[in-house]
Amino acid sequence: MRLKVRDASCPYPSVTPAAAADRALAAFREARYNDIAPELARVKSYDTFPAGARAVYAGLLAITGNQSGAFQIAEKVPVNLLLPEERRFLSRAL
Repeated sequence: MRLKVRDASCPYPSVTPAAAADRALAAFREARYNDIAPELARVKSYDTFPAGARAVYAGLLAITGNQSGAFQIAEKVPVNLLLPEERRFLSRAL
């Protein structure tokens, strides 16, 4: 059985912050860089994200050109809790 994957351009009326961040990361992995910023804009609050997710979110913000917003998030992320992959995203924001 194959799952049908929705197109990134489909509207999502109610989206959780984590789902929007996941879609932004998926866009990055698939080199759909123009789709990252609109997905990140759907994240209204990242306060409930664990440290690794906040590091990735900050890195994606930096990739989209929002360096100041990315830095504000990244400076509060405890580096000792991150996986190496998450640290790479965090380094983009610092």
